[in-house]
Amino acid sequence: MPLILTETQEADAPRIAEIHMAAFHDNAMLLAQFPTSAIRAGLFNTLVQKAGDEVRDPQWTVLVVRDEPEFQPQQQTKTEDSSEVGQDPVRVVVSFAKWSRPIEESRAKSYFEAP
Repeated sequence: MPLILTETQEADAPRIAEIHMAAFHDNAMLLAQFPTSAIRAGLFNTLVQKAGDEVRDPQWTVLVVRDEPEFQPQQQTKTEDSSEVGQDPVRVVVSFAKWSRPIEESRAKSYFEAP
């Protein structure tokens, strides 16, 4: 299970939100602020949106660690017409980190970050 540090892609946003929610799933403050599963589902959606926004925002640097499966010859699977097709291994995001970069003075007055 080699771990690989890579840049984040927008497609990683749901997994980043899952990791965030898992890290705080039993946190008393989170449970007090978001007491029902429906409200926590809304929080999850907000976290997905925020993670995607941060990937596109040059003020943020977001990196992920992916579990890189051990090298093995590609597994073969049969398609509907019985031909064989190799499958790429799944590289699961297992962790993330993000940094807020300093804002240039020329951008500081016009910069807005959504709550």
